[in-house]
Amino acid sequence: MGYSKLYFGKDLDDLLYEDIENYFIEEKEESDKIEFKSYPKDFGKGDTTTERENTIIKVVASLLNSEGGIIIWGAPKGVKDENKKTTLFLGPLCPLDIFIEKDRFINRVADAISPSPSSIQFKALNKESNYVYIIEVEKSSYSPHQYKDRYFMRLDGQTKPAPHHYVEALFKKITFPKLEGYIRIDSVAVGVHEQQFRFTITIYIMNTSKFQNEFDLVCRVIVAPGHFLHSQIPLNTNYSNASELSLTPAKQILFFGELFERTETIVLPYKNIEDQEAECKVTLLFGGKNSPLIMSNYTVRLGSIPMQGRNYNSMLKILDENKYVHQISEDLGVNHRDQLKRLLGR
Repeated sequence: MGYSKLYFGKDLDDLLYEDIENYFIEEKEESDKIEFKSYPKDFGKGDTTTERENTIIKVVASLLNSEGGIIIWGAPKGVKDENKKTTLFLGPLCPLDIFIEKDRFINRVADAISPSPSSIQFKALNKESNYVYIIEVEKSSYSPHQYKDRYFMRLDGQTKPAPHHYVEALFKKITFPKLEGYIRIDSVAVGVHEQQFRFTITIYIMNTSKFQNEFDLVCRVIVAPGHFLHSQIPLNTNYSNASELSLTPAKQILFFGELFERTETIVLPYKNIEDQEAECKVTLLFGGKNSPLIMSNYTVRLGSIPMQGRNYNSMLKILDENKYVHQISEDLGVNHRDQLKRLLGR
């Protein structure tokens, strides 16, 4: 879930200026994941827009080195609450009166922060000539990041220089390549005489991590009902059974941006498509030596073959795509420790 969705109940692209105004109807506090920056007209002499922008970029660097988060630039002025020992933000916004182009800001961030981040989202919201800027920052897989030769982090809702032990821990953290996998339907054939329905799929797996290769890529595809056409070829060891394709390894090394692809044909009895509600489940599982197992679940709607054109992917319903297996287990409320206890009879 994006931070805009978390805090405003909307995706970043759907946010409106009024959403930010409404957000500050009630008093708000900063946290390690949300930062408020105002832009009052009476800021100090010599305090230019560029210098304010530099402050925002420093916060971006701190969020990259922490858990990610969101910045609201143009928030109300903060008021110190001596009782709570904190700063509260409430009431009218303090927007900018200048328009900042998205590409220019992203390029400034890329030039100022090392290594250059790739997970920054920037959104300009305006009412007449007033502008508020929302910056979303994902937790970086390539931290620690430097800004002006220094490392920063989020602590108690503030941006602070990162201590040596924290930077050292970031350098030593365990990371893994980020893989993405997809299925596409290429063609459909109905053989009335053979009483068979066939559809051909292509499996795509890509390594999207710039600095980490994946080794010994593993890929499994399971279909139900149906079987893989090539499973009928004798001595084909890629099939543990007719309904499961198992490629181990599918590829020895998968570099950044490199695409693994495999085309397979799935066969079902013709009777399976006589029912307009008939479906075939396709499960794609993949991972590697360094990355956790990832799962994508699809339903192919057999009774919805497009009558015109060849957009066969309209038959494909995505259930879960590119989710780590442990995430799916958590979503389903599976407790693996309880499972283990039951298996051991404890």
